[in-house]
Amino acid sequence: MSKAVEVEDLYFTYLGSRRPSLRGVSFTLDEGETLLIVGPSGAGKSTLIMTLNGVIPSVVAGELKGSVKVFGMNPAEEGVAEMAKYVAYVFQDPESQIIAFTVEEEVAFGPENLLVSPSEIGERISEALKVVGLEAKRHAPTDSLSLGEKQRVAAAAALAMKPRLLILDEPTSHLDPASARRFYRYIASLKGKATLIIVEHRIDYVYRLVDKVLYLDDGEAKFYGKPEEFFSEISMEQLLDKGIWVPESLLIRSRLSRVDLAASLRKQGSEVGSKVREIAVAVESLHFRYDGGFELVDVGFEARRGDVTCIVGPNGSGKTTLLKLVAGILKPQEGKITVLGGKPSLSKVAFVMQNPEYQFVARRVVEDVAASYVAKGLSREEALKKAYRDLELAGLSHIAECSPFELSQGQKRIVSILSVLALDRELILMDEPTYGLDRRYSVKVAQQAESMAREGKAVLLVTHDTWLVPLICDRLIALREGRVVYAGSLKGFLERGDLLAETAFAAPPGLAELVQMCGDVGLALKVYRRIMGAVDGSVL
Repeated sequence: MSKAVEVEDLYFTYLGSRRPSLRGVSFTLDEGETLLIVGPSGAGKSTLIMTLNGVIPSVVAGELKGSVKVFGMNPAEEGVAEMAKYVAYVFQDPESQIIAFTVEEEVAFGPENLLVSPSEIGERISEALKVVGLEAKRHAPTDSLSLGEKQRVAAAAALAMKPRLLILDEPTSHLDPASARRFYRYIASLKGKATLIIVEHRIDYVYRLVDKVLYLDDGEAKFYGKPEEFFSEISMEQLLDKGIWVPESLLIRSRLSRVDLAASLRKQGSEVGSKVREIAVAVESLHFRYDGGFELVDVGFEARRGDVTCIVGPNGSGKTTLLKLVAGILKPQEGKITVLGGKPSLSKVAFVMQNPEYQFVARRVVEDVAASYVAKGLSREEALKKAYRDLELAGLSHIAECSPFELSQGQKRIVSILSVLALDRELILMDEPTYGLDRRYSVKVAQQAESMAREGKAVLLVTHDTWLVPLICDRLIALREGRVVYAGSLKGFLERGDLLAETAFAAPPGLAELVQMCGDVGLALKVYRRIMGAVDGSVL
């Protein structure tokens, strides 16, 4: 079988950096095979795949050593335009690649440049939009879409090119669970028809799909082989310690023997209702409408101090809009929002935004974190000391002098969280806070959210990471098409199959397996929390 990708002794150092981001990486991939690339945040995953279509070094400058061949061609010599005839790439950040005014124009852009006939372009657009569930948005302006919808557009644009090599860098990180599953069902249909390279933290969706696994750590290839060998040769503890996402079904089975189901059942039976806590956010009869047409309709809910309130729902259902209204960034046309006893204001909240780059205000990482302390009244010297301390505690002291815009997506997310938490506000709004993070840092975010709630702060957290919700959720708000369709306990929500379908939510695979085993959602939640151990750190 012919080779699709051949990488030999590859080194790459970004311009201005002294340390290579890739060091001696070698692997080959046959045409028609599917490869999963795993590794902790900052391991070099995105750097590696950017060498396969010529983005590195043609667009992103640096020193490239070693050999890269894609279908026998050298991407560094051929350039991005030539490689686009064979390779399509879905970037981790969808906003970095969308260039057209409408969804239809964006999806058509690639095939048009490949000189595909107009009639076939129309067919490709229809097919690609159907795959990602955006047929109704075909003529919508791209700047009116939610980030999740933009990610679906970026995926559709790549699929419409019908490439020989399709590279997917966290293609479902902003997608609701139902959309992610639908997307990978289609990707599975491409096996054997195209060569696929996938970077994905929702590993349960893909590990049965792939032929090979490449494990990167600190820029080096630590493993290359079959997935069953990867999860058997490298211990679960080693992978978790490194922050590697592992299939939940494997994790649950490996840890189930440690959990006393009878004790969990007794604990569940002895629990009493939680005490009433002070209301931090009250939303009543809220109506809001964008000029583009989307609206929130008659929204009402409460969030209390001491609780982590999770907000879930399909892409484009209004989750980010709702957070912006609570923060005072947007103003409702009707209804009332009370935040900490008064009107909404940015001065009352700490807001971890969906795109971390929107929050950066300085040229160096340490200065970006320090800016929050300066805003609290500390001197620049004191602020820098605290910022260096925060970065060291987070294991990021080595990037303190870097530009925040040059970091990996996972590192950008952690820096944005550190900057916001330094404000020490009583209401914390978190929009997809685990996006782009490896398991280790995701667990730290979960622990931080739980810790802030225990301190008596109120946390409102939007997420599509379904594993996170059972671990930290005290109360759940579910949105669909701008309306609240559920407000209550997670257990009550999970027992409503109709609501799960309506809000494109799915229990994480491990929890779903435990529900079948236990026959009781409440007990399954208890066991899941003990096994995953993200909140108290006893397991991970």
